[in-house]
Amino acid sequence: EQSPKGDWVAMKLVLRYLNDTSCVRLKYGLGKLILEGFMSSNMSFDVDTNRSTLGYVMTYAGRVVSWQLRL
Repeated sequence: EQSPKGDWVAMKLVLRYLNDTSCVRLKYGLGKLILEGFMSSNMSFDVDTNRSTLGYVMTYAGRVVSWQLRL
């Protein structure tokens, strides 16, 4: 069990981290702010698992914001 003093030390570390990183931001260029999605699938079964694969990636302003690959 953690002592109240340990909780206070942890809270101070979190607050210091938030203060030190408050100027950090995601920055996108002044290019076209376009949301695009790309998908790929392979319906031929994987020899080992007997399953197909599907993947996608979403980009915004040319930067990846989401992706996933599944069997």
